[in-house]
Amino acid sequence: MKKLILIFAILFSLSASTQQFTTLLNGNYTSNTSGTALAIASDNAWSIQVIWSGATGTVNGVIYFEVSNDGTNWIAYASNSYIAISGASGTGGYDPGNINMSWRFIRARYVKGTTTKVTLNVYFNQLIKKTN
Repeated sequence: MKKLILIFAILFSLSASTQQFTTLLNGNYTSNTSGTALAIASDNAWSIQVIWSGATGTVNGVIYFEVSNDGTNWIAYASNSYIAISGASGTGGYDPGNINMSWRFIRARYVKGTTTKVTLNVYFNQLIKKTN
């Protein structure tokens, strides 16, 4: 009986959350651009991954992560919430730790610097807690 209760508890805890995986930016960029605003769920752990390739010119672009409550007026999530792009290709990530976010929207903003062209993929992942 104890084993059955333990198995049930494990299965229940596995179904108590799901993941939201969304692309914030995806394409070839030759100028500054902002991704589409993503509505997010508060009080859930999250992370961002950036993958770039084909960067040309003097590569020094930056991906900033911005938040908003109204979806119009944007501010930097935190002073260290960015990924600097260096080299023709690479990957980077931003994970604020187990910090929950109370903002309604998030987006990625690419500032090209003197980078001529780059292919970007920016992915947002959030753990969504299910309510019973």
